[in-house]
Amino acid sequence: MSKTVQRSELGPEFAAIVDRVTEGQEELVVTKDGRSIAKVVPIGDLLHSPMAGSVLFEGDIISPIEEAWDAAR
Repeated sequence: MSKTVQRSELGPEFAAIVDRVTEGQEELVVTKDGRSIAKVVPIGDLLHSPMAGSVLFEGDIISPIEEAWDAAR
């Protein structure tokens, strides 16, 4: 179950909402001016997502390479 709350309303009930999210009872969608700006879900959901572990580090992509190339080709 998902709950939607305005950002300005988070203060007084935030701790209780986080407890319910942690227990898996609900997710929290935070809105500002009617637009969704954040989603709070149990961290376990993020660790077991289909994309978890799918990034492969291939080294430095910023530094210049040793090979000369012609960008105008």
